[in-house]
Amino acid sequence: MTSTIIRIRRLLYLCPSTTFECSSIGPQGDPGPQGEPGPPGAANLQIVTVSLTQTSFVAAGTSLESAQFSIPEITTEIVNNGLVLAFTDNGTNGTAWVAFPYMIPATNNSVVMNYGYNPGRLLLTLIAETGSGYGSLFAGWRIKVILIPPASLASVSAVDLSDYEQVLSAF
Repeated sequence: MTSTIIRIRRLLYLCPSTTFECSSIGPQGDPGPQGEPGPPGAANLQIVTVSLTQTSFVAAGTSLESAQFSIPEITTEIVNNGLVLAFTDNGTNGTAWVAFPYMIPATNNSVVMNYGYNPGRLLLTLIAETGSGYGSLFAGWRIKVILIPPASLASVSAVDLSDYEQVLSAF
């Protein structure tokens, strides 16, 4: 038992000097070789933000309203071979982004906002169970349209396209 205590004391006595030696910093060597290029970043996509106003939507039927926005960045190439995604901040002033379609449930009526597109244009639609006139409820909301060119689609398979942050980090 006494020999064990002596060994422990010697070990404790040696530990501070060993720690000191391990933490000391020597002279700096030459920089290492250049690393491999990283994965493509958000530079491979375009993001266009649209702000909704009181008058963005117009009645297009009994329970349908629509809004159209000119977005020249939506090219024929992207429409035919790329990808167009849309997210709304649902009135949170950009603190959260939710993928379309977006539904607002209500007691007697639900309103669904969705999007469509063609070259140069974004179309937003509001479909209500009954009636129209809900467009003004979305004043101040922002829509982010993410345009992914065909060359960047190879990395899409592992990305949750309904997650705004994941889409940004993947491209």
